Amino acid sequence: MRVTNWMRSNDLIYELSRRIENVNDLGKQIASGKRINKPSDDPAGTGKALHFRHRIARNEQHQRNVEDGLSNMSYLDGVLNGVGSLLNEALSKAVQGDNEALTAEDRLVLANEVDQLLEELLSKGNTSYSGKFIFGGYQSKSTPFIAERNDDGLITAVNPSSAGIDEKIAREIGVGLRESINIGGGEHFQPSGEGEADDMFQMLINLRDGLINNDSDVIGEQIDYLQDAIDHNSLSRSTIGAKINYFDRRLEQLTAAEVTLEDSLSKVEDVDLLEAALNFEQEQTAYTAAISVGAQIIQMSLVNFVG
Repeated sequence: MRVTNWMRSNDLIYELSRRIENVNDLGKQIASGKRINKPSDDPAGTGKALHFRHRIARNEQHQRNVEDGLSNMSYLDGVLNGVGSLLNEALSKAVQGDNEALTAEDRLVLANEVDQLLEELLSKGNTSYSGKFIFGGYQSKSTPFIAERNDDGLITAVNPSSAGIDEKIAREIGVGLRESINIGGGEHFQPSGEGEADDMFQMLINLRDGLINNDSDVIGEQIDYLQDAIDHNSLSRSTIGAKINYFDRRLEQLTAAEVTLEDSLSKVEDVDLLEAALNFEQEQTAYTAAISVGAQIIQMSLVNFVG
């Protein structure tokens, strides 16, 4: 078969188009740093890249959840620390008030101090963080504890919100892994219910009233109750402390996993810049050579037209 000029021109056009496309593709790879700039560059690689990107996005969300949990629990631990200080101070007042040498006037002074501790304890129970009550369970927008007061403004009872304050707030910190980040308000302040012996608010109400009434029996009863409350508060702090440590370790694991995933993604879609630069130079040389050879075998007018 005779090879015509038209056939030669077609071959040259095809070769030039292929070379310039290679040059353009390599230029994009060098500019973007990516071997895959569109799905057709590597369909299989694109699928792998999407898989790794999905896992990276999920990992980042888990990290945010862990960090949010750590922030909430660290704040909660600080509040519990304050609760412990209030209870210890109340215990000190109870011990002082149980001294038979004290007069009614002395106990009245202590009663006023205990009443201030009660107000502070109520404030701790209604602490909010980032606009949410930390002891409110799911009902974090509702005040957890409501005080009843007499005509003198003294607290006579503290009622938990009827909306419920003991639900666990959980965060997903891994695939299928959820952990709570809170302590229920009733669970902590009123374990057996409002007004019971282990109700922290009721302990201070009883202690204050016992001091006001100069009733040593009531005052003495609160000493053991307060010691139990202090132990209960310490246990809650230990629980939160252990969970904070767990979340810290989990964050380290997620951070390490992110590095591994990013490395895997890089191996799939990133370009070897040195290799790409060499290939770019070779393609440019081949393209220039193709034009030069074509100019020798095809009429100049056709070459000019193609160019």
